[in-house]
Amino acid sequence: MRILILTCRPPWRARRGDQARALGLAKCWAGRHRVHVVSQAWPGFETGGDEGELDALTGESVSIGRSALVRALSRGAVATTRRAAPPLQVALHDQPRFRAAVRRAVERFQPEVALVVLSRLGGVLDLLEGIPTVVDLVDSLALNMQRRAAFDPVRAPLWRWEARRLAAWDVRVASAAAAVTVVAERDRRALLSAAAAPRVLAPSVHVMPFGLDLSADRTGSGPLDAEVPRPEQMALTGNLGYFPTVDGALWLAREVWPRLKRLRPELRWVLAGARPARALRRLAAGDPRIDLIADPPSLEAVLARTDVALAPLRAGSGTPIKILEAMAARRPVVATAAAADGLDGLPDGALALGGDSATFADQCAALLSDRVRADRQAAAAAGWLRSRHALETVAADFEQLLEDTVRSR
Repeated sequence: MRILILTCRPPWRARRGDQARALGLAKCWAGRHRVHVVSQAWPGFETGGDEGELDALTGESVSIGRSALVRALSRGAVATTRRAAPPLQVALHDQPRFRAAVRRAVERFQPEVALVVLSRLGGVLDLLEGIPTVVDLVDSLALNMQRRAAFDPVRAPLWRWEARRLAAWDVRVASAAAAVTVVAERDRRALLSAAAAPRVLAPSVHVMPFGLDLSADRTGSGPLDAEVPRPEQMALTGNLGYFPTVDGALWLAREVWPRLKRLRPELRWVLAGARPARALRRLAAGDPRIDLIADPPSLEAVLARTDVALAPLRAGSGTPIKILEAMAARRPVVATAAAADGLDGLPDGALALGGDSATFADQCAALLSDRVRADRQAAAAAGWLRSRHALETVAADFEQLLEDTVRSR
């Protein structure tokens, strides 16, 4: 097949879930199909790929300057006075240069099927008329905004307002596309709950889990070596500029960390990931037992020195990739119920749940104290991860959906 993939961020040098999602699928498909990627490149995003990433792909990154972003926001703000206007997230990505690039790709590449990553790009569906198109929402941004409002009271009215508009927009996109995909069942439920006729829409909405490359060399993966002397360490990894991660880290610092410091006097807490927010920089600067590692060259190396991985998320949607990465490194994970809600089919014993701050701290302390329990939990999680989130399996299932979509048209 000739597969056209449209993304609102270059997938190369992935730092966010949607980038990693698009890149993983494209690389798996490129060996069997012709794949062409057209992306928006915002200010500050790298557009070059790592060596070998682009060998089997063709693509174009359309540079979006700051002035173009300002114009798009202005148009979006004015358009909100119209009842049928798209959400601000969509208006921001409605870029004339990108639309022109999509037209060129359709004309020159002549795709047999298109994959649009994130509903923010749903405005280009009119350019794909006649081409079977799948829209990968990844997660429900409307659900994300709704949950964010509960923990950001200052901007809560804005988040709720945008959430309502996004929910309606996603239903509109799902109705126009041949099929829609999300990574978790909770996102499918959120999308269908906003539809006027959910039973009509349901057959075209598919759960395609987030795929993780489990063939990669994960430095230090496996049970921790009890013979190696070092301080105990717990880690929160991922996009440290993402609201649910920042909010979760600050909650943990306020409600959980003081108790853990009393229970485990030698314990250190590591924050490792891209784009650390100022609040997290201040947090690490004010506590000598908290280490901040911005843009670590190897997240696997950080996890290799970690005794317990953390997912203290209270908001968010989709599947927390930080949990999948920790499980791939065979590290036990302690998570909140909000984080665990994105892990479909997880067996008992594969995750430690911290329902409140005291329980969260006690679960961390128990795993630190009982290496056998920690290794058993990590092994159970690794088995589930292989069965549900292996990239090759997910890419093959997604490929089958694309083929079915082409045949049905």
